[in-house]
Amino acid sequence: MISALSTGLTHIQSLDIHDRLIVSAASPDGAAPPAFSTAFVVGLIEWACIETLRPYLEDGEQTVGHHIYVSHVAPPR
Repeated sequence: MISALSTGLTHIQSLDIHDRLIVSAASPDGAAPPAFSTAFVVGLIEWACIETLRPYLEDGEQTVGHHIYVSHVAPPR
């Protein structure tokens, strides 16, 4: 089925953010800001890629990441 794969695929992935997914949860002294962790942002991106490609994979096939360039900065005020 991989022949049906083409550029321009889109997928919407959502995630409810809770206390275990914020930076301060990993900070031993709790001094980090209560913001969504960059590591979890990357994980969410990877999850979205997997879900986007899932319909194109044969049984037993998986996706593999190669390179990621992410800028995770503060939201505008």
